[in-house]
Amino acid sequence: MKGIMNNKITIFSGLLMASVGLASGTACASGSSVVLYGILDTSIEYLTNAGGTSSTPHSVLRETSGSWYSDRVGLKGTEDLGNGYAAIFTLESGFNIGNGALLQGGRLFGRQAFVGLDTPFGAVTFGRQKTVLYDYLLGLDPLSWSSYGLDDQDTQVVNRADNSVKYVTNIGPFNFDAMYSFGYDSVSGSGPLPGQFRVGKEYDIGGEYASGPATLAIIFEQRNGNSSGTGNQKEQRFVAAGSYAFSQMKFFGGYEWYMSSVIATAQHQNMFYAGAQYRVTVPLQLSAAIFYHDIRSADQRPVSFGVQADYALSKQTQLYIEGTYVKNSNGSDLGASGFGSSIVAGRNQTAVAAGIVHMF
Repeated sequence: MKGIMNNKITIFSGLLMASVGLASGTACASGSSVVLYGILDTSIEYLTNAGGTSSTPHSVLRETSGSWYSDRVGLKGTEDLGNGYAAIFTLESGFNIGNGALLQGGRLFGRQAFVGLDTPFGAVTFGRQKTVLYDYLLGLDPLSWSSYGLDDQDTQVVNRADNSVKYVTNIGPFNFDAMYSFGYDSVSGSGPLPGQFRVGKEYDIGGEYASGPATLAIIFEQRNGNSSGTGNQKEQRFVAAGSYAFSQMKFFGGYEWYMSSVIATAQHQNMFYAGAQYRVTVPLQLSAAIFYHDIRSADQRPVSFGVQADYALSKQTQLYIEGTYVKNSNGSDLGASGFGSSIVAGRNQTAVAAGIVHMF
């Protein structure tokens, strides 16, 4: 117990030292800097058909953590090595603001934990990192990656990978990412297993064109099963998405192809989405989106409609209200926050949440 307490004190002291250095505007060493940052998001949410049975469903009113932005606190550092080279690192912890519990399987730095080199030819990093899919689709979701948005439309998507090597570079308006994981989930699944090279492996590759008002991204991702019995089975997804800004409007659209033999019931589906954002005034933005699923393996076609309004009180604090209506099909279980999440299978669902976000 004493050792655990000492570890907690050490971590807290490190965060405190970083925050003091940031506040005073001084670098930790010559050519080096460490930044403490975070996001706090909480809301009150009302959900219909969130429990019970198909004949007697129940609604729920609850406080939710990270309905728009996931709650987090992190440290980001860089050391200038000269001639365009720098050492870089990020340690980022995700947590539930409602009860203080760690997320991402209880990992201390579950959102990100990596170290690497930034060079004139690109950046190479090692550790637990965001996937290529996350990197590119984060900015291509009309609902800004909220819990009713694009991230929750994929049945099995995982936004981060353990034990990964990642390369990121750009040439003019073109960006390129590639990532390989030796074992993408070593907490709830197996890590690398001797003699079983495919278990837990992940391959990501993606490219993006971003110039002026237009952005277009293409991503391919493959994950192998995370146990000795599923190592030869694959989960694959291909995504093409883009956006175009015009005056006060920004339009979005995309397509995802998904195929998996890893999960208990093999699945094949296509997902299409479209949406828009409208900047009404400098602080006020309105957003809307529609997500259509064609789950061919189960002959299900659920649809999700989402809207959002956010108002900036300052550069760091925002108020928001968002809502969604999900129409299920042929027994599908798409909920407001994803498949199988607080939803009675086969029932439609309405959800509304109002909250506050503070960034530092």
